[in-house]
Amino acid sequence: MLLLSLSPLVVMANSSPPAEHPLCGDHEKLALLQFKQSFAIGTCEFCDFSRVESWGSEKESGDCCSWGGVHCDEDTGHVIGLDLSSSCLLGSLSPNSTLFSLNHFNFSEISSSLARLTKLKYLNVSKSFFSGQIPRDISVLLDLRSVDLSVDNVSSVEHPSALSGPVFRSLIQNLSRLEELHLGWLTRNSAIPHRMANLSSLRSLLLTDCGLHGDLWRGFFI
Repeated sequence: MLLLSLSPLVVMANSSPPAEHPLCGDHEKLALLQFKQSFAIGTCEFCDFSRVESWGSEKESGDCCSWGGVHCDEDTGHVIGLDLSSSCLLGSLSPNSTLFSLNHFNFSEISSSLARLTKLKYLNVSKSFFSGQIPRDISVLLDLRSVDLSVDNVSSVEHPSALSGPVFRSLIQNLSRLEELHLGWLTRNSAIPHRMANLSSLRSLLLTDCGLHGDLWRGFFI
């Protein structure tokens, strides 16, 4: 009798509610729904159903992490992946699509594989929550016209992004066609290189709190 009366207590003590994962943010849910609305959903022989079609429906949870094809970080709830294969989406992806607002990279490093994008003209990874060293590979993208590596001035304290001296000098020396260069709140502590004078096409320069010091060449502003 004693064992029987204690057994339910043992079960209760060892049982625990299922672990809760963070829900996706409201802005991420809205971005996905607006992305869905920008396309028509057709039919084709290769797909029985569209993952996107059920997003936001009454049958789906309010948590977009549980939507078909949506993958979220287990610790933060941020959307980190989309599988839109066989979704029968019809239309074109606008450069202003809300999909591009899903830009939280969980303080990972910028991939050196950027060097493969040899025809890239515009690179904007500002406030995308990257951290670590800026890869030297950016300096080989000779067609670049605009580079924005600015970071969030709050998150940069705990998760700094750094631009080393050699990488910065290579960037300035090689990317002579640059029209915009934004490096706000990047971690640097060096003098402004004289090679800045090579950027004769530059129209916009942002160096807010990035640790550079010294004087710009006077002719730079002419």
